[in-house]
Amino acid sequence: MSGSPTAERSQGAGPQSLAWIDAARIAAIVAVIAIHTVASLLAQRALPQSWWFGNLVDSASRWSVPAFVMLSGSLLLRADSANDPISFYRRRFLRILPPLIVWSAVYLIYGHFNANNPRTLADAVAYVLAGRPYFHLYFLYLIAGLYLVAPFLRPLVALPGRRVLTIAVVVLLAMAMVDDLLVVWGRTGGVNAVTRFVPYTGFFLAGALLSGMPSSRGRIVTAACVAALGVIATAVGTDLLLANIGFGKGFYLYEYLSVTTVPTSLAVFLLFAWSAPQLDGIAARLPRRTLSVLAGSTLGIYVVHPLVMQGLGAIGLGIRSFFVPLAFVACVLATFAVSLAIVLLLRQVPGIRRIV
Repeated sequence: MSGSPTAERSQGAGPQSLAWIDAARIAAIVAVIAIHTVASLLAQRALPQSWWFGNLVDSASRWSVPAFVMLSGSLLLRADSANDPISFYRRRFLRILPPLIVWSAVYLIYGHFNANNPRTLADAVAYVLAGRPYFHLYFLYLIAGLYLVAPFLRPLVALPGRRVLTIAVVVLLAMAMVDDLLVVWGRTGGVNAVTRFVPYTGFFLAGALLSGMPSSRGRIVTAACVAALGVIATAVGTDLLLANIGFGKGFYLYEYLSVTTVPTSLAVFLLFAWSAPQLDGIAARLPRRTLSVLAGSTLGIYVVHPLVMQGLGAIGLGIRSFFVPLAFVACVLATFAVSLAIVLLLRQVPGIRRIV
């Protein structure tokens, strides 16, 4: 995992440019912070300008979590290490279980004393069984589930040709999108700690499929158009849904498996993959290992950034502290920088470094 919510640099997967993967991971964690930064702007529509700013930022950032899943798939499902389940599990779960266990406990305790949520031990156990001890920690449970099934998906990726894998990706993503529609609009189904990974299996396989797709000028233009149109459709569609049905279901298009987020996420992932030569050049001009250090810190940044945002808010730095667009930039940069500093500091402490 090399410290990210996705995957480590693969071994045995053959020569592969890593600058675009590192850049995508860094961009994705910034996008996650952006989503959480503007969340309060979306809670009410009484201030249209602020709401629209938050809506556009959120709509433009929804590719982030699917991208983390696809990056994980692009590395792990093409790595020879996935051929030996026992060895794979030993390596992967020694990396994911410490942060999952420790940060679940930290945030349950924090939630209890900060907001009396969970109120009781029974509530805390229920949150863990649901795979959501705090609003963002579901991702650790999701990734742990994908690690469990990765060795069994690896043979599918290793098949000669791309036809079977392509069909699998299309079918699984279609099923996940229908499932998401049923959960949001039909209020049926749902996931728990064991099944959180299931709807994202299509994205996991898509990472392995798309990372090997050759580029062309036409494909790049098409992907850019799909990404841009997806963001616009999400923003405008959310405005229309909220105007007609109100909060709750009105935010459906923000779902990571919505009909607009899925194509947007696939397109953004392809754009990162196809920018590998340019990003290799940029990485070569940066101080040595800059990208890899930042990318390797994304897991730690992911788990600590809500606490950092709370701390910054307590000292007066929030999205409404001053002119909203400038406050947004300040909040995102400050959250990223402080979270990174905490992660790098914790990594100097023996034993503690395993949780970030």
